[in-house]
Amino acid sequence: MRTQAMSILLRTASAFVFGSLIVSASPALAQQPSDTPSMRTEDVRPAEAPPADGRAPASDAEALCREARNRRDAYLEIWKSQFRKRNRMDRASFDSVIRIRSHDVECGWESGLSFRVEYTVTFDWASIEANDQLVILLYGSESAYRQLPLRRDTFFDEAEIALTIDRQVFFSGISSVKPAARLAFASQTAALEALAAKAGTKDLENVRLAFYVPGNVPRIDGHPYLLARGTLDAAKNQCVEGHVNLVTGKITTRPNACIVHSGGVVGAGGRPPKSVDWTRASNSPVIDREPRN
Repeated sequence: MRTQAMSILLRTASAFVFGSLIVSASPALAQQPSDTPSMRTEDVRPAEAPPADGRAPASDAEALCREARNRRDAYLEIWKSQFRKRNRMDRASFDSVIRIRSHDVECGWESGLSFRVEYTVTFDWASIEANDQLVILLYGSESAYRQLPLRRDTFFDEAEIALTIDRQVFFSGISSVKPAARLAFASQTAALEALAAKAGTKDLENVRLAFYVPGNVPRIDGHPYLLARGTLDAAKNQCVEGHVNLVTGKITTRPNACIVHSGGVVGAGGRPPKSVDWTRASNSPVIDREPRN
């Protein structure tokens, strides 16, 4: 019995060794494909998440900025088209009153890209500097204005830019400018004299020409204005502010304190402590002194 068991064990061991030699000596047999899928060794890390501040990855933002700046002349033409359309100007009128000073794409905005144009509007003797800014691209990471049909990470065409103006997307807008065949005053000096007469003082300062008029509704109505402030009685802290519509000739003035401090308006003969900062008064209610019909 022991002899028979030993014989069986020897046969089994011999078969195992022999089979191993066959496999080692047969490359084709050793390289037969397995039914078990092999492990992939390529990088399968998840895509990088957008930065926490919502901006596009730096490489993408830089590429979009370069491409947008290559297109800035095309955006200038879109701005001209929208400006003429919204201000009802033909090309000849536009060319006679508008002079472009500069135009470029601004890339530092966290929500996308914008186009800025600076220009001068000339009405006879009055020249006023103005600027407009248009949204030309929104990053895919920007969550605002999702209800509007505006593509993301794609340069806007004129229709989309017009939509950003109509819906006041962020700061996108076109200034209102109403062409005038002639002004109501022959010169700035004449307009200033008319304002001084209405205000009751020739002591005027901070004289400027502008479209934007604080206190007016709307703040910009398309007409050019001359603005100034003057002193009525410094000892009593009485000053005046006013503006002149250079097209209609209408003059509006408003009384104001000359100086205010953190404790309120400084009255006649009174002065605040030296440690208190003094500033010019502003934002008083508008008083329209034009006669009403």
